[in-house]
Amino acid sequence: MPVNRRLIDRGQAAPHAEAHFQHLVDNGKKSLQADCTVMRKPLHAVHGMLKHDKPFDKARFYAIPT
Repeated sequence: MPVNRRLIDRGQAAPHAEAHFQHLVDNGKKSLQADCTVMRKPLHAVHGMLKHDKPFDKARFYAIPT
């Protein structure tokens, strides 16, 4: 597991981040591409939180299929 994924796994959105990573890899992305996407997505989430003055909702990070 790359170092950056270990850091993400310790975060608040870990199950959703891992599910998003696995979804990307299953759809043909390389591990490094998926890592970059998973690292970039929280930046967009933080921007949206600040712009709309809302708390973090990990379910909106990536909806884990049931």
